[in-house]
Amino acid sequence: MELIPSDELGRPRIDVVFIASGLYRDTFSDKIELLDDAVRLAAQAEGDLYPNYVKENSDALYAKLISRGFDEQTARRLSMSRIFSAAPPGAYGTGLSGAIDSSDTWDDPEKLVDLYLSKLGGYVYDGESWGGEPNKLLFRDNLGEVDVAVHSRSSNLYGLVDNDDCFQYFGALSMVIKSISGVEPDMFITDLRTVGVPQTVTLKDYILKELEARYFNPKWILGMMEHGYAGARYMDKKFLENLWGWTVTNPEIITSDIWDRVYDVYIKDEHDLGLKEFFAENPYAYQSMTGRMLETARKGYWDADQEALETLATEYQQSVQANGVTCCHHTCGNIALSDYTQSIIDGMETDDSGSNDDPSAEIIKEKPTEGRGRCSNAAG
Repeated sequence: MELIPSDELGRPRIDVVFIASGLYRDTFSDKIELLDDAVRLAAQAEGDLYPNYVKENSDALYAKLISRGFDEQTARRLSMSRIFSAAPPGAYGTGLSGAIDSSDTWDDPEKLVDLYLSKLGGYVYDGESWGGEPNKLLFRDNLGEVDVAVHSRSSNLYGLVDNDDCFQYFGALSMVIKSISGVEPDMFITDLRTVGVPQTVTLKDYILKELEARYFNPKWILGMMEHGYAGARYMDKKFLENLWGWTVTNPEIITSDIWDRVYDVYIKDEHDLGLKEFFAENPYAYQSMTGRMLETARKGYWDADQEALETLATEYQQSVQANGVTCCHHTCGNIALSDYTQSIIDGMETDDSGSNDDPSAEIIKEKPTEGRGRCSNAAG
């Protein structure tokens, strides 16, 4: 590998932090080493005609590391380290998918930020250290200067919303960087799906187009319905739960308007697809979906209108009474959701008996005795 001379490059050297998934790290370890070599070449370049931000940032990091008690050799190596992933090698994920799903276990998103930093926290991958000892402060220092985040997509097989890795790695970057620096980075997707026609688009444009093309598209929904319980599970676990993940990590993109569309399409069945009958045969998926929508409103991520809340609360409690609780991360044992749902019911007009008390509320509060394994077991 050779350094491109400054006069030939004709621009500043841009500093880049690489966050590799566990799969990429283990599959393309040779590419990790090449990227690390490239960063170190740029960081040690001399006599550039344009600003060298790689060198500037490395020098600043070196000074911080020395002040924290590192020896000069280690401080110099770490100051030029820009590739981070989970550790030890063979470990996968950020832990955010399950944590965000378990929405009754956190109120402050900072708890999620800390989990992200801890799971990826400074585990450096380079020619000398492959995972090694964590250095959470080094990771924070690198992320705190990030202005732009970019992720590439090269296939239509999976979208950004039907794979939890997308929000727990890339989407969460926005939340984490904002927590550190106070400013959300500009988020972009490098779209490589059409061979020979690469383009860069904003994350917002990309994800909103995907929502309309897939999950709000009646043809897509009909295709899922053809697969019975498996299609219902996809609507719930793959679509709605991952949409929740994007909502938490990027609330400026997945706004209340999006959740209004979810309600209109899946609960009101605005396309008249027969979803009521479909979900009657797949009650646990529907209960999980209504529960997630109520939970999204409860936590302040969806400013739902009262009619929507009353419909969701009624159908959720009736489903619990008729079918028992679908023990997902966000339903079984979620006392806050139970109380919230009951408060909506209590606010509605009472029935002829003069009471809206629902015994299903007590069922919802019960913790499962053997884990939470029945989520979206749509066929029952």
